[in-house]
Amino acid sequence: MATNRKSRSGIVRLGPFCMAVWACGFLCFSGLGYVWHRNRNAQLSRELHRRSAHLEWVRKQNQQLDQVLEELRSPRALQSAIQKWQLGLIAPEQVLSVVDAGGVSRVVGDVGGGLAGGLGGAVASRGLRGGVE
Repeated sequence: MATNRKSRSGIVRLGPFCMAVWACGFLCFSGLGYVWHRNRNAQLSRELHRRSAHLEWVRKQNQQLDQVLEELRSPRALQSAIQKWQLGLIAPEQVLSVVDAGGVSRVVGDVGGGLAGGLGGAVASRGLRGGVE
C-alpha cells in the first residue's frame, strides 16, 4: 500500500523554508552590520582629525602664551610695569627696625621726612610714642 505523501509533505517543505529565511536574515543583518561599522569608522576618523587639529591649535596657543609669559617675567617688562603703575619699590635704607619690649617691629617709610610730616627721624629717635613715657 502506498504511503500518504500529503501528511509528510508539510514537514519536509518547512525545513528548507526555515533554512532559506535564516540564510536571508543572516545575509541582511551581516550587510547592515558591515555598513554600520564602516560608517562608524568614518565618523571616528573625522572626529580623530578634528581633535588632532584642535590639539595642534591648543599647542600653538600654549607656545604663544609661554612666549608672552617669558616677556612679562623679564626684568625689563617688570621695570616698565613698576614705572607705569607707580609702585616705587622701597630702598633697603628706608626700612627702619625698632626694638620693642615684645620683639622686633619693622617700620617702613622715609626715615628722613616721610612719616608724620617730616618727623620720621624724630619719631624713630624717640621711639614710636614720641618720647612720652
